[in-house]
Amino acid sequence: DAFSSGRATSTLGNAANLGVFLALALPLALDRTLAEATSRWRVLAWTSLALGAAAAGFSGSRGAWLGIAMGVVVVGLGVARDKRRQALWALGALTAVVVIAIVASPVSAERATGGGTGEATAIGRLAVWRSSVPMVAERPFLGWGPSGYGRAHLAFATPAEVDPRGRVEALDDPHNLLLSTAAAVGVPGLIALLALVRAAGAALWYRRTAAERSWIAALVASLGGGFVALQFHFVTLDTGAMLAVLLGMTAGVELAAEGPLRERGGALWSAAGAVLMLLALGAGGLTLADAEMRRGFTAAERGEWPEATRAFDVARSLAPWEPAIEWAAGRAATDAVASDPTAVVTGAVSLHAAAARMPGDPRPLRDLGDLYIASAVTTGDSWSDARGAYDEALALSPTDTRAWLGRGVALAGLGDLVGASESIERALTLAPRFADAWENLASVYDAAGNAGAAAEARERAQSVR
Repeated sequence: DAFSSGRATSTLGNAANLGVFLALALPLALDRTLAEATSRWRVLAWTSLALGAAAAGFSGSRGAWLGIAMGVVVVGLGVARDKRRQALWALGALTAVVVIAIVASPVSAERATGGGTGEATAIGRLAVWRSSVPMVAERPFLGWGPSGYGRAHLAFATPAEVDPRGRVEALDDPHNLLLSTAAAVGVPGLIALLALVRAAGAALWYRRTAAERSWIAALVASLGGGFVALQFHFVTLDTGAMLAVLLGMTAGVELAAEGPLRERGGALWSAAGAVLMLLALGAGGLTLADAEMRRGFTAAERGEWPEATRAFDVARSLAPWEPAIEWAAGRAATDAVASDPTAVVTGAVSLHAAAARMPGDPRPLRDLGDLYIASAVTTGDSWSDARGAYDEALALSPTDTRAWLGRGVALAGLGDLVGASESIERALTLAPRFADAWENLASVYDAAGNAGAAAEARERAQSVR
């Protein structure tokens, strides 16, 4: 359902993705309302503008609203004088439709005034931004790598970022393009991004002619509006294609100003072709590896661990650079260990390998503890190994509620009921609505002979489910 959360998502699957896409696209639709010569195409342009503006309002994406507002200002300032009156009508219509859609949508209206889901989102987003600054300071020159944010961020997360229900999901991006770039490739990369933005703006603004003035203003508005919207979201496959088209248009303006494209563009096309070929090979390998990993998980769930192992071996051969395959193989072993005790050995090897290749990421170590717990439930041993794995994970991420819960379960298995209750209570301090933690705490209280506290803990578990 496109409105399952009260916000429009469209086929992009996410309201924020839709908002960023519209911040990039609406200025171009606006330009078409001014430039099209035939009535048929003008009607289509106005229809696109109206529907896109309504979708932007219904998306509830405040970052997109700010980006669209910037686009409106840029088009208003940059449009050709002979089209200014027509442009003002179009800008007014765009603004009116966005506002009407916001008012008509209860969720969007709440978010526009800082209430509803908007308040929690703003608080969480600010907490993530604050914890991202030390990440950048830790590696200011080289960063953590293009996909390193999710692996490193848990070590810098603060209690303000913990889900009160105990869910521990790594955040893959800080939802801010500048912080994301700095965390991925360091401060030099951030400087390069800002230089690229400046160069793109200058290439457009100072190359425009009187005949192209309105079109160039729309292109600047698209890039500028998208840049603003991306300070509250991140580039995805859904929006990246649109952004690439806009940057290609910018490069085309620059190349056309310097000379014929056929004479100057040969090297550019050759380089682009080589890059696209490498990307296609990498993407193909990852796609096939992902299919093998799914086959491995399915086999593990059925208790067919040898078949699962073969599937993960194929995935490794298809994408040997991807440490997440080792991590996935270790997680799958947890499902298979009850039916095949040998899975604990190969699973532990995979998770140790993942931890070594994903330094600073506590998740493989936490999952190693889960694997040992699953083995201990079947064999009666591995409790000490589980506790050690959780301790290592918590040393990297003290706010990991699942690791605190797992550590408590391991201590209970070792007979340390006081330590077990303290560890689980630590998880509940961070996540007071963590139902599984309340259930396990009740079991610890039962084992300690405290029936009253156990009953109260179970009531709390039921109340937060």
